[in-house]
Amino acid sequence: MQLITGHFEADGAIIYLPIGFVPDYFFMCDLSYTTATIFYHWWRQMESDAFATALEGVSVSQGVTADLATTAGISAYDTGTQAPTILDYNSTNADAATARSATANGTFLRPSATGTTVDGLVADRSMVFECVTAGDSSAEPSWPVGIGDQVTDGTNVYELVVEPTFRKGYAGVAIAAALMTDGDEHFYNAWQADQAIDQGDVASWDGGIYGS
Repeated sequence: MQLITGHFEADGAIIYLPIGFVPDYFFMCDLSYTTATIFYHWWRQMESDAFATALEGVSVSQGVTADLATTAGISAYDTGTQAPTILDYNSTNADAATARSATANGTFLRPSATGTTVDGLVADRSMVFECVTAGDSSAEPSWPVGIGDQVTDGTNVYELVVEPTFRKGYAGVAIAAALMTDGDEHFYNAWQADQAIDQGDVASWDGGIYGS
């Protein structure tokens, strides 16, 4: 069994939480300073056993429990062994950009060889930007230099990310943007069990005894 506990501050966008494993149970506390504190619970078997109304977990806010909508909750995330392709910025790549989603990374781009930063300097070619909103390209923007900073190219939106070598094969959970309020503090526990058991429909258990 493994237990990981951690913390992060939300930025209002989807987050792929690198835990080191896909948890069998994930608990998260959304501590807001302006609204009610919300607790989230997600079991991996909700997703694997296809519970129609609660694939992505449940929330508890001031005693009110609700199922999280599909693509708007918590889901397993495991990139396997394939690292993302990083393209050099050009009009073709920008026009064909794919946005980040609940289950996949977006298009990764480096500035072009002639790209510049918001400071008017030649852009560092080691900077990597991920498309978070896909649209139409206009022209290469002046690239920001702070991790997490975003820039608009036409209607595309790109975000500066850490060199994404850490994304190669990392596992955890994806937390939808619908649950992420910018500035909220989040505390979580993630468990990987020694064994996960699906007992199925117990209607066939004579007298409530398994195997009877």
